[in-house]
Amino acid sequence: MTRRPSLGRALALAGAGIAAAAVIAGFIVIGGPGDARNTRLDGMTEWRIKSVVDVIQCAFNTTGAAPESYEAAKKVPNSSTSVGSGFVVCEDYPDDPAFDVGSSDQPAAPGDISYVVTGPTQVKLCGNFRTSADKRVPESSGQYGGSATYRQLIEPRPAGVHCYVLDLIKMGLVQRDAF
Repeated sequence: MTRRPSLGRALALAGAGIAAAAVIAGFIVIGGPGDARNTRLDGMTEWRIKSVVDVIQCAFNTTGAAPESYEAAKKVPNSSTSVGSGFVVCEDYPDDPAFDVGSSDQPAAPGDISYVVTGPTQVKLCGNFRTSADKRVPESSGQYGGSATYRQLIEPRPAGVHCYVLDLIKMGLVQRDAF
């Protein structure tokens, strides 16, 4: 009587090989945990840039000129403060943790941002990004807040140092009629 060879071991090895190939292919296509972390950290850098724009915009609305620095902008009286809002100066959200804003065109490390005045109504904000952003979240998602005014903040950007040159636009306080 002839014995048939057992295929169990061969099938197990083939299955393990296919599973390993699928995991490797997934990391190649989607990226690994490091890519997800870098994307999240770049989102935080984008949020800080947007926060700086909010403070700069507030100061510009009050003075009509681009503030000399981010620190100076935070101290400008907020001309659009409404009764009960609690904000007296342009500092974005007083309870948010402070972050440094450099004053050169080349933020040194990934995650760093910088602010430079390039004209009476123009500023340059630079960020050092870990990854590129080819596809952006639609503005309607609300993630980018007031970026409808400065659309370049939601456009695709490369990895590394990327600068946004913004021509500041004076905006007034929107008045709503009481019903």
